[in-house]
Amino acid sequence: MDLKDQVCDKELAQRIKKLGVKQESLWYWDYLPNEEIEDTDTQKQGEYTLCYAQCHYGDDADLISAFTVAELGEMLPEFITENKTEKRLHQYRAYCLISKSDNWCIYYNKHGTPLPEKEPNHQTADTEANARAKMLIYLLENKLIEEG
Repeated sequence: MDLKDQVCDKELAQRIKKLGVKQESLWYWDYLPNEEIEDTDTQKQGEYTLCYAQCHYGDDADLISAFTVAELGEMLPEFITENKTEKRLHQYRAYCLISKSDNWCIYYNKHGTPLPEKEPNHQTADTEANARAKMLIYLLENKLIEEG
């Protein structure tokens, strides 16, 4: 499996950073606009290069955490609890699967019933890391979880 499939892409990583998530990861997108890195295994997205945490080259302010599948899995809650009334809580559990079309899907559902469209229903992407990143963004933007 390629490293690029194990970390979220730069655009999703930037959105997560803007939402205030602490920038601590094993991998980072580092801004290296004029660097010519000859390593053929190096992953690039535009002027950003994927770097191991202890081997980055640029200014720390330019670093964007490229969260791994495991790191994103730790950030996503197993359950989301919604208080419909004071006496009744609705709890939704996280699920992750890969579809027949090779897209990854992360969703929360209640007793086998998918959530309504307005809820954190399905977030899909070409990699598991990107699907998890999209779900984290959705949960934070909709204040269904708080970054702590």
